[in-house]
Amino acid sequence: MPLLDLHKLTTGLSRTWAGYLRDWDRSLRAGNYPETTRYNYLLAAAQLGRYLAEHSPDPDAPDAAADPTAVTRAHVEAFQAWMIATRSAATALNKHKAPATVLQLAGRRGRGPRALPDGAGTPAQDPTQASGARDLRCAPERAQNADLTRQAQRSRT
Repeated sequence: MPLLDLHKLTTGLSRTWAGYLRDWDRSLRAGNYPETTRYNYLLAAAQLGRYLAEHSPDPDAPDAAADPTAVTRAHVEAFQAWMIATRSAATALNKHKAPATVLQLAGRRGRGPRALPDGAGTPAQDPTQASGARDLRCAPERAQNADLTRQAQRSRT
């Protein structure tokens, strides 16, 4: 039985949120992400949507619960703080990148502005990038590591 049941994950979310999560899952599958990674990302984003609908004290939360493009940085940060308060810190850490990345995906599709925490949803974590592009971003670091390795080899000889 597959781990990821998208219908179950999106139960209770607005149709807009469910649509974004379906689109994001398709993008993750196209990027050949493992099912467990997709599940964790989608679960975190769905939990953000539910938090906004059920627990957020923010007066703008109902709008954000209906449409992910209305989510602000403050919403994401409040969600993270709530996760730390109600669950383990390790669980909360897993909830950092996924909500920000799905919001970035929403912004790229032209449906609204991006409101992301600094560093969240950066291209290195962007599931909409092709796997080859992710590899190219690491090229400068790999080149530097290769230079250091060559220097170490030369010093031994």
